[in-house]
Amino acid sequence: LKGTASVNQRYQEAGISFHAGGLSAKTSDSLVVVDGISGQFKGDFSSTTGDAALKYQVDRLVIKNSDDTPPTSANGFRFEVGSKTNGQRLTNIYVDTQLQNAVYEGENYGPGNLRLDIRRLDASVMERIQKEIQKTQQEMTQQGLPPEMLPLALQPILMKALPELLKKQPEIEITKLDLTT
Repeated sequence: LKGTASVNQRYQEAGISFHAGGLSAKTSDSLVVVDGISGQFKGDFSSTTGDAALKYQVDRLVIKNSDDTPPTSANGFRFEVGSKTNGQRLTNIYVDTQLQNAVYEGENYGPGNLRLDIRRLDASVMERIQKEIQKTQQEMTQQGLPPEMLPLALQPILMKALPELLKKQPEIEITKLDLTT
């Protein structure tokens, strides 16, 4: 495992990257092999919303069962998510995934791509949601509540913020979707 981390002098920008050659795990009836794991994070936290990007990549994943079923595999998987806030205090978020090829039950799939863009989210509402989520997490920890309860605790926060998020007319668009079978 190799990695680097960096932070600027004012702690407003950070970066982390790592690369691992691979790993494997074996049970009595299966073997999982993962090769070429890498990731990168870059963030600018000069505002509370922050601009950030997270990239994660796996060169090869293979799952072999001890029975006669064909192995399941995926090659060239890449996942990226990021956000950026513009001068109008609107936040844009994207999720981008790519897969070179996969084999499931002997059938080949790929390449495949999916990109989802969410645009025009009100940055001030997003900041408030983020603060309320952090406060809720702290309160739950202090009360000894399990983290599995967090989604339930966040529902009222998100439902209250939804009308405000819709005021800026946000957009959701699948900008890329393809899979070869």
